[in-house]
Amino acid sequence: MARITRHQPGADQSPPPAAPRPAPGAKLKSYLSLTLAFVLALALIAILIADIAATTPASAPTFTLPGAGPAAEHTGPTPEPWFYDEANNQHWNPTPGHNHWHQGPPPPPEQRSNQP
Repeated sequence: MARITRHQPGADQSPPPAAPRPAPGAKLKSYLSLTLAFVLALALIAILIADIAATTPASAPTFTLPGAGPAAEHTGPTPEPWFYDEANNQHWNPTPGHNHWHQGPPPPPEQRSNQP
């Protein structure tokens, strides 16, 4: 029959086992792994951006507000207020905030204002 003994306080007690120590250089390996993953992610993002930029044509369609198309572009001297260019079907709007071409003929004089 097995004999059961009680452990007496103060009797031959050994210290608890120490926690396992990480291998030398384990923190450095972890840091390098994270750094490498970060650099690879950045490189992948840069490659994707370059690929998108290379495949998007320079003449890709753009969206403009009404009245801001090619007729709104103005080069050269400023035309007379409310000048109508029949060849291009556009008029010059001189009101503050405008000072550019609008499509179509100018509004009647009673509807013209200095309001933008």
